[in-house]
Amino acid sequence: MNRPRTSAAAAGLLLAIAAPAFAQPDTSRETIPFLTGAAAEMAARMLAICGGASGQSRVNVTVRNAPAATELTLTVGAIRRVAVVTTNNGTAKFVLKTTPTGTAQLLDFDPRDRVVEIKDPDGITLATTETPDGSSTPGTLIKERAALSATGVVPGASGTVRLRERKGVRDFDVEIEDVPAGAYTLLVDGIERGTITVATVEGKIEFSSGGDDPDELPLTFDPRGALVQVVQGGDIILSGTALADAPGLNVCTPSESLTPLAAVGPDLDADGKARFRVKDDCDRDFEVEAEDVPVGTYDVYVAGVLRGTLDVVDDGFGKIEGEVEFDTDPDEPGELLLDFDPVGQTVEVRQGATVFLASTVGEPGPGTCELIDTEPDMINTGADPDADGKARFRQETDCDRDLRVQAEDLPVGTYELLVGGMVRGTIDVADIAGDIEGEIEFDGEPDEPGELLLDFDPRGQLIEVRQGATVFLTVTLPD
Repeated sequence: MNRPRTSAAAAGLLLAIAAPAFAQPDTSRETIPFLTGAAAEMAARMLAICGGASGQSRVNVTVRNAPAATELTLTVGAIRRVAVVTTNNGTAKFVLKTTPTGTAQLLDFDPRDRVVEIKDPDGITLATTETPDGSSTPGTLIKERAALSATGVVPGASGTVRLRERKGVRDFDVEIEDVPAGAYTLLVDGIERGTITVATVEGKIEFSSGGDDPDELPLTFDPRGALVQVVQGGDIILSGTALADAPGLNVCTPSESLTPLAAVGPDLDADGKARFRVKDDCDRDFEVEAEDVPVGTYDVYVAGVLRGTLDVVDDGFGKIEGEVEFDTDPDEPGELLLDFDPVGQTVEVRQGATVFLASTVGEPGPGTCELIDTEPDMINTGADPDADGKARFRQETDCDRDLRVQAEDLPVGTYELLVGGMVRGTIDVADIAGDIEGEIEFDGEPDEPGELLLDFDPRGQLIEVRQGATVFLTVTLPD
């Protein structure tokens, strides 16, 4: 979860405000028993500890009464992660850490809120955390705490979300502090869920699936991983995600590699590229593109394994191209599940036995990015017909990135900037020598006054300029 940013003026004020006394690092601890399938006598349990002051996360999965001397595979979110061989007594342990040791393998994925499975060499599921009705497996224990970030509307405001599950009962609490007395609306994924009443400087709202406490509201929704916002009068005061920050699991430094594909076949005019990205939420994306090859369908091989196909078409405007995209969390039409690691592997674009394009994918990091400069006009929603704006995203070949959002001809005042539904900062629109305008700028390495850190990837995200509940300008950046 990336923290929302504020305007330069608000940022200076926030730096002078001490952190609230109750602020603690995001932490997550869960113990989940598996349901057994083909091997009914088998028992398995996962312990996942994510985030915390140390920044070290770990996952332990213990297995008992499994088939002896058999390789078992741990699959998370349908992606094969690691394999171990059971002892002659049928026991095994999967041990993963974000800082691996001699006995622990690398943990670079988030197991929380994912289906975790243990499979045998034939791909048969022996144990799973998935239940028929989508509920937690019996005996599940969850403790999740994540901070909400102030947007700058109320400097110094702070908040915390807590999620707990024990004995089949799930509790969800949102607490806010250092805000003026009054009523605040709680939104979870944009849906109003209740009101937080602040009598002095703090307030709390509680939900439970147990229904025993009259002070608790019924928990009829799943808050885990959801966008949580505290709103008053249409202004977003606090914002965050109900999932603890865990560096390397759901918080990553955006990086990418761009690998040109070389023409190695009968068409020397052929061109292409392979792009591998790690996004700020640790989602991974792999895209293969082919250009100027004969129109038709091509197979994409990675390390000699067929992973997908791409259709090369003539768009009628002089471009002959096609692409295929893989993602660890596919949510767009046509995206395929990225359940393999392309880094360091040979990528080939073939048609039958003929290889047209090939190369080896590089490691994502500085100096391996595609040059991008896009500046789409923002769409006026009609709330103010005179309003105008632009969103510009630039990326250099050394992977330095810059995002600037400008708004013009809006009423003078402060506006929130949302990217992907998350408040990232505020734009102060002012009258400057007759020009009514304001802007906010983010940079991967901020070195100019007023620049904010760009620690999120805005590509493919909806960008909104809003004031209170009213959205004035909006645009989705090209991905």
